[in-house]
Amino acid sequence: MTRKHYLDLKRTGGKTAFARITDEVLLDIFAFMFSYSLVFSFSYSIKASLLAAAFLCAAFAIIQHAVKKEKSKEFEEAYRAELKERCRLEKFSLLETEEKQAILTKYLKTDHLEKKYGGLFDRTSNTFYYIFPHLQDSEIGAIDIAEIVLKKRSMHAEKCAVLSSAEFSFDAKSLARVQKIEILNIGEVLKNTDMIEVSEKEIDEALNFEMELYREQKNEEKKAILGKGSLFYTGCAIFFGIWPLVFGFSILYPIMSTLCLGLAALSHMTNKAKV
Repeated sequence: MTRKHYLDLKRTGGKTAFARITDEVLLDIFAFMFSYSLVFSFSYSIKASLLAAAFLCAAFAIIQHAVKKEKSKEFEEAYRAELKERCRLEKFSLLETEEKQAILTKYLKTDHLEKKYGGLFDRTSNTFYYIFPHLQDSEIGAIDIAEIVLKKRSMHAEKCAVLSSAEFSFDAKSLARVQKIEILNIGEVLKNTDMIEVSEKEIDEALNFEMELYREQKNEEKKAILGKGSLFYTGCAIFFGIWPLVFGFSILYPIMSTLCLGLAALSHMTNKAKV
C-alpha cells in the first residue's frame, strides 16, 4: 500500500480504489446523459448532441480530476498537521515534570512562579497551576480533579488551572467546571511556546506506523474471512456428498464435492500461511 492510497482511504472514509473509480464513472455517465438530453432538447440533432455531450463530459472529467487532486493535497497537508500535533503531544507526555513546568512557565510569561504541591504557584495572581503526569493515551478522572481541589484549598489559592496531554473524562470536566478549575488547551500551549520540535521525518515515521497498523488490521480481517471460507466450502462438500444418497447418483455431485474440499483446503492453507 502506497502513502497516497492510504491517505485516499482516510479522505474518502475507507472507500476502495474500485469504489472511487466506480463513483467517478457513474458520475461521468450521468453528466454525459444530462448534457446529451439538454443539448438535444434545443438542437434535435443526435450527432450534434453526442458531440456536445462528449465535449462537456470531457471538460467535466478534467475539472473533476483537478478538484480531486486539490482536495487530496489539502487533506494530506491537514492530516500531516494533525500528525504533527499528535507527535508533539506524545513527546510532551514523556517529558520530565521539570521540563513540562518550563514549557508552562514560558507560556504564562511570568517569573513569579514557585514550585509547590507538585505544581507551580503564582503569588501575584494567587493561581495554582498543575500538570498531570498522565500519558497521552490515559484519561484524567474526577478523582484526579478532586486531588487538585484539595491542593488548591491547602494553599488558599483563588484560582487554579490544570494541563495534561491526556483526555479529561466527562466527570472530570464537570467537577472542574463546578470548582472553577480552568483546563488549559494543551495544543495551544505547545503551539505558542514552540519548545517541542517535530521534524518532517518524525511525521513520516508516524504516518508509516499508522499505515502498518492499518495493514495488520486488514490482514486480520482477511484471516477471519478466509477462516469462514474454509468452513463454508467444507459444508458445501458435505452437502454435495449427501445429496446423491437422497436424490440419486450423478457424476456431477462427486466432482462438486471434491472441488469444494479442494477450495476448503486451499482456504485453510492460505489462512495458515498468513498467520
